[in-house]
Amino acid sequence: MRPAEGENQDSSVSAGHWVPVAEATANLRRATEDPAWARRLIIGIAVGFLGIFLIVPLASVFAETPPPQPSPASGRGSAPFVL
Repeated sequence: MRPAEGENQDSSVSAGHWVPVAEATANLRRATEDPAWARRLIIGIAVGFLGIFLIVPLASVFAETPPPQPSPASGRGSAPFVL
């Protein structure tokens, strides 16, 4: 799409309309300028996601391990034969 004769060549397309670049980028801001509560919320969601999908399954695996069996050398437990 080409700009009309009266429009500036330094422009970008936004929703099908030609908008000058300076006007299109005027409302942009850096991510570091976000409010503290928003940053904490996003970090909390990320940590919660890791907790649910990594730590909980790992804890589940370790919780399901069978208890240690007594060794035959200790004299306790069932032996296949008794002397």
